[in-house]
Amino acid sequence: AAGAAAMTSLVGASGVFAKMGDTMAKASQRTGISVERLSELAYAADQSGTDLTTLETGVRKMQKTIAGAAAGSEEARQALLQLGVPIQHLLGLSPDQQFLLLGDRLAQVADPTRRAALAMELFGKSGTQLLPMLADGAAGVESLAERARMLGLTMRTEDAQAAVVLGDLMSDLWKTVKMGAFAVGTALAPALSDLARVAIGVVRVTVAWVRDNRELV
Repeated sequence: AAGAAAMTSLVGASGVFAKMGDTMAKASQRTGISVERLSELAYAADQSGTDLTTLETGVRKMQKTIAGAAAGSEEARQALLQLGVPIQHLLGLSPDQQFLLLGDRLAQVADPTRRAALAMELFGKSGTQLLPMLADGAAGVESLAERARMLGLTMRTEDAQAAVVLGDLMSDLWKTVKMGAFAVGTALAPALSDLARVAIGVVRVTVAWVRDNRELV
């Protein structure tokens, strides 16, 4: 019993590891932000009332805006210039540095209506949801990231990659188990079909007898 309980706990912990690591690894691939840094930013987002999905969506929209400005889009250039950030200042930075720079400038906009409008121009529909995270600018985000490091919440790239492998193996295992159950069902189908036909006949006779003998029943 103790062994079974321990095994259940270990399997549960492995499931959490696989899911968390897989989520972070794939978000890292989509955004270009390292797993370590992204896990810290995800903590900052969570502490500010949003989540990793919203953060990722905002970063990807930001990257699209920056790419558009670099390709000559006047609309994208104007969105950046409204915050006093020329496109040349962003091109040499990593995605997380770009996010913090723009977030820092956004936090300096005094008018809340204009700030919200600029946030949506830069980060899309996620912009207003990211405003609490960026309320204190880059310094506020860095403070929360430092707390994540202090609490041991920074995820390592190699651990996230191991989680992806485990998740894929567990998925393959479950598919194999289901196919095994299907094979058993295939072997039993003829006998079970015959049994079902007999059972249907018995039930029909029983139902008819009950209908004809309601008072007795």
